[in-house]
Amino acid sequence: MLEAEPIDEFVHEQTTRSKETYQQDLDELNMADKRIQRFVRNGEPRGQRERARLIAYIKARTTAVRRVTLSIVHRDGRMHTLATKKLRKISCPPTFKKNRFTNVACFDEILDRDNEDFYCHANTFSTPYGNFVISQAPKENTCGDHLHLMWIYNVRTVVCMVPAEEAGGYFVPKEGESFTVFQKYTMKTNTIFDEKQGLTVYQCELKSYKAPKAQSRRTIYIICSDTPVAALRSPRQQTVLMEYMWAFEDTEAIERNGTTSDALTTVLVHGVAGTRRCASFVVAAVMCRQILETGQFSALETWIEMRLRRAHTCTRKHDFYSSLYTVFAFAAQCCTVSESEATFVKSMEILKVLIEKCHNRKEDGTED
Repeated sequence: MLEAEPIDEFVHEQTTRSKETYQQDLDELNMADKRIQRFVRNGEPRGQRERARLIAYIKARTTAVRRVTLSIVHRDGRMHTLATKKLRKISCPPTFKKNRFTNVACFDEILDRDNEDFYCHANTFSTPYGNFVISQAPKENTCGDHLHLMWIYNVRTVVCMVPAEEAGGYFVPKEGESFTVFQKYTMKTNTIFDEKQGLTVYQCELKSYKAPKAQSRRTIYIICSDTPVAALRSPRQQTVLMEYMWAFEDTEAIERNGTTSDALTTVLVHGVAGTRRCASFVVAAVMCRQILETGQFSALETWIEMRLRRAHTCTRKHDFYSSLYTVFAFAAQCCTVSESEATFVKSMEILKVLIEKCHNRKEDGTED
């Protein structure tokens, strides 16, 4: 038999709570609620208030610089003034359009503690198995912000899920060529390596004009892989991508500390939108690292953590299945399981069918 409290007592308890308790509950809800205010603020100017701010900014930055006089000089030396006009110099307004897409949101996150107004369409994902920054490909007007993000997070390895020509233009995919953001950063491409599984590695040098001279240059490795969005992703290509990423991280740790212990580095992962392929790769890399260090992995918990930190991730079954497909292949590659084991073979076949089914639904417009 269940004992229930009287209705009057229940109502009394629910309606006589103090204001402080309500405020505490509200604060907890607000803390748990993810916001995209910074994303909206850095999008296209919308509404009368945004347009008014833009117009006011332009007017405030518009200054008269000189007066131009148009005159006619006669043969006898007399000069007749026709008109006088002020030329005005207009300073560039703040860039509102910092997002590549208006429908791919980005959770609010202060990426630069020294400048809270700094904004990139990016989020951090820090774990005991690797530290990552996941971002969209920069636009022409945000390449400087992209390089600044790489500098403040001490990024030495970049994983690019698209060919170099589609990476956003923050580096030039030709040996000896440089990309410069005036008085801020220069990214110079030193060497290009064509590697196995269709990967291309660019060894670059990132120079900061504001850093001390002895610390103004860093070696950056950019690994480019043409990874499909909705089709079957090669697990071998994904694992080779991880191997290069880990190798560059370990090399940097050895050069910095003289040991591989406590190697703390940040890897920048980007595609175009920075959601589907990037999240799937990062989650798979974390789970593969879990296998190497603990002999087991947790798919759901890792994906949940990713979903809490990066908007629009884990919105497609295809990405979830693809990460598992890569992890299972990696487990066989490092001999955690046997490739000939019946259960493993069946699991890989099931995952492949599920991925292809998702791809077919995408093509015929019936995707979940």
